[in-house]
Formats: sequence, structure tokens, C-alpha cells
Amino acid sequence: MLAERSDDGEFVDPSEIDIDAVGMDDVDFLAASGIDPDAVEAAEKRTESTGRSRSRKQVVLDGLEELETPTTAELIEYAASAGVEESFARQALEKLHGAGEITRTNGRYRKL
Repeated sequence: MLAERSDDGEFVDPSEIDIDAVGMDDVDFLAASGIDPDAVEAAEKRTESTGRSRSRKQVVLDGLEELETPTTAELIEYAASAGVEESFARQALEKLHGAGEITRTNGRYRKL
């Protein structure tokens, strides 16, 4: 029924609708939600300038996903390239293994 009607009685092709012009933009949405859009923009700039959008633990987990059955050394090297200290990477691997989130077989890790 809706497909049969529009304001002038003609069918509106969905591909002709400018979806960017529909609704409110991000700034208006944040303001309407009670969030300061300038504070959000400043936080975004801080995140971009530091380059650390992931936690150290997340870096280790990402290494487990990106590297195919990595060794401890490979994971430490991956973490170090993202600015994570070797001691933290080793500790994170032990904790993840102890919690049963990863498995270690023949010196190689896999995420469960």
C-alpha cells in the first residue's frame, strides 16, 4: 500500500532517496541525547593522535586472530609493534590460557 503512494500519488524509487538528507546528523543527535558534540570531537582527536584505540589485552587477542597459530615470540613481536610491553604480553597470554580463552599446543596458540 505504501509503495503505491507518495506525496504526489506516484511511486518513489528507493534508489532516488538521498539518505544523507533524511533524519538528523551526528552533531544534532549527540546534542539531543545530552552529549556535548565538541567533547566527543576532542576525544576522537585524542584517540587518533595517540594511535591507541585498542587496549593492550585487545592487541594480544588481535594477534591471536591475525597470526595463524602463532608462537609466544610471534605474539610478543606483534604486540611490541603496537606498543605493548613484552612483560604484559606474556602475562596476558598466561591469563588467557588459564581462563580457557586460548589453547597452547606444541608452543603455538589458538583462540577458543
